Amino acid sequence: MANVLAFELNKKAEWRDQKAEKHSEDARNAQAAKLLRDLADQSADADLSARFEALSEAEAIGLEEFNEAVSDELTDIGFRSKPKNVDEVLRLIIQRIEPPKSSPFNGIGLKDDGTTKFKVRPAE
Repeated sequence: MANVLAFELNKKAEWRDQKAEKHSEDARNAQAAKLLRDLADQSADADLSARFEALSEAEAIGLEEFNEAVSDELTDIGFRSKPKNVDEVLRLIIQRIEPPKSSPFNGIGLKDDGTTKFKVRPAE
């Protein structure tokens, strides 16, 4: 798996640990931290890792937008999503960034309400 994603998963686990200390009545933070660390220790599919890395370098997306998508997806882990493995995490991140195949936009994600989440460039 991309070292960047493992680093981000561990960083988000540390953040969840802090939340668990602050909100000890809510066990979800500690559970999420454990899940994030477990995912960070897994090996990812080579093709998914390559797509993740290509998206991180795509000029049409931009680093800030890419990082936001990764952060948002990792924040959901243990609360809105409970991925079974790191490949599922990569798929969720990629789906958040890449448009549907039938989309008139390339390399950019759309929000559920149809507005653009990232800068958009019409496909040529």
